[in-house]
Amino acid sequence: MRPVWHIYPTRGASGAYVHALQTALHQGGIRSYAFVSRYYTFDTGGAIRYFFPITDSFVKRNKPINILRGIELITGYFFIWAAALVMRPVICLHLAGYLGGMNILFRGCKLAGLKVYLTCHDVTEDNANMTRSRLYMLLNADKLIVHSSEANKKLRENLGPAAAQHIVQYPFPFSSYDSILTPEGKEKAAATLQKVMGGDADYFLFLGYVRKSKGVDTLLEAWKISRCKNKFKLFIAGRWGDTNAIDLLNKATELDNCVVLNKYLSDEEFVCFIEKSRFSILPYNDYSHSSVLISCAKYNGAVIVSDIELFKDYLRDYDLTFPKGNVKALAAVLDKAAEMPENEVKLRAAMLKESVEEYDRKLPEEIARAYKEP
Repeated sequence: MRPVWHIYPTRGASGAYVHALQTALHQGGIRSYAFVSRYYTFDTGGAIRYFFPITDSFVKRNKPINILRGIELITGYFFIWAAALVMRPVICLHLAGYLGGMNILFRGCKLAGLKVYLTCHDVTEDNANMTRSRLYMLLNADKLIVHSSEANKKLRENLGPAAAQHIVQYPFPFSSYDSILTPEGKEKAAATLQKVMGGDADYFLFLGYVRKSKGVDTLLEAWKISRCKNKFKLFIAGRWGDTNAIDLLNKATELDNCVVLNKYLSDEEFVCFIEKSRFSILPYNDYSHSSVLISCAKYNGAVIVSDIELFKDYLRDYDLTFPKGNVKALAAVLDKAAEMPENEVKLRAAMLKESVEEYDRKLPEEIARAYKEP
């Protein structure tokens, strides 16, 4: 089989996906290379630190930096395409968020007769809309790779029965962040937590990029009517960058015992906030992947989840589950979780951890099957 080139310009905590993927591919006997950010931090075999050599060095971005970033991306795609014309690998593009110039690279690779796979982190744009460019790629890819039953179902609904023969599914690869965490970063993260909480505090956590599709509006309404807020704080940590959710920011800051940290989180903050929380809440309405769920498993976090298929893959018949979008049901689950003794909380965390570890054990074999099949 020809080598596989994964095109995924990631760095930082999200690099845990690439690290686990590459490790499993190599264990499965697949020659694979991953083109990632110049500032990718994991020590990963086959990782080529390539994208965004200038703009990924900036902590903050403005319009000129974003323009330069677009130039870096398109230039990076062009040289990969030119090299692929000679080397003839299988190209695997990773659909996550905004596509940028990926559609151009896809079309160029198909025009050159290359096999192109798509890994569908997001089946639709922001898990809501199916844009024309995304639909074109999904319909013309040689293979569609998904990591959840929810993503598999969405593809079949959007593409029709003929798409089924091109879909392969294997568990979500994700490693721990331990190798990229620093003592200084951990100390700073702990200090940040103390500062925003005003000292030591027991809290429920909503973590990551804040989108309406993640059910943050349901969470805010449930918190307002729950008894849980009298004993615990709600900590919403992550960037409110989704214009559909930004109107809820003021509402969140006005809630009793609700603390908002509106910023991109460091790797150490991401881990620290999970480890110190009582429960992480994932009230998602419609989602096909979640690194937050897997991160909770890696760092012994207990979770409260909505009843979407994504979470059922890992937590079947789980008692801290509520119907998506149901405010009263979520409030009841919050109150139930608030009354749990510590040993019961740890038991819920262990259930998630065991489930994820079972999928991890299967990963090399299932990845080998997925990539070796024609």
